Amino acid sequence: MYYRVINPLEYTGKSIDSRNFKQYPRKNRAIELFELYKWVCWLSEKTNIRISSAINVAKQYGWIIEQIQEKSRNNESSISLELFLVYDDPIKEIPMNDLDFFITNYNFIFEKTKRFIDDGDESYAWEFIWEYVRMQINPKMPSRLFSCFLFDNLLDAETFKNEEFNHLNKIVNIDIEENRNLSKFDMNWLSDVPVTTTFSEAYDYASNYWQQKETKNPSWEFLCDGIYIIRN
Repeated sequence: MYYRVINPLEYTGKSIDSRNFKQYPRKNRAIELFELYKWVCWLSEKTNIRISSAINVAKQYGWIIEQIQEKSRNNESSISLELFLVYDDPIKEIPMNDLDFFITNYNFIFEKTKRFIDDGDESYAWEFIWEYVRMQINPKMPSRLFSCFLFDNLLDAETFKNEEFNHLNKIVNIDIEENRNLSKFDMNWLSDVPVTTTFSEAYDYASNYWQQKETKNPSWEFLCDGIYIIRN
């Protein structure tokens, strides 16, 4: 028996395909931002700034584009992160060449999709990183973006609900009608990533997750790529 914390779009007695991401608003947003976060994480990896700092660059550069252009015209080699409202990163400046390359590619995705990273979108960076690492080290594992999240005991489901959701979500029993891929992971690797991490540091956490390693006090989740039905 498996338990799932469902959202209001999931209905009792209805068969649901985990790959139908429109059922899940959070997954839908993660997929919408996927290509944008590719370049945010590129900037973090290339310059070794924190992921949170790279996100700030993405959110703020449009407001200071004239200053950035002025620095480019003056052939300045670097730019202060403080201009992007980043004050606590150990890295204080990033190369102008890297910033220009980032802006060019981020703008290309924005013009194509009309989407951008906004306040409240910060957590979707982790879903990009986890999917990126999965494809590199263990692509046969089920994708978080196209799986449903399950628990094999009620206590873990209740803990997850209380930490991540609100009263509109409830815990239900589900039956798996078609199991394309079902695997078990310690979600502490995801929840314990420091907010100050760089891309390279986050990569190590994601790598441990996809290798199904255990933390000291593991908290297990099951990813199921398949079709399931809610029983109650």
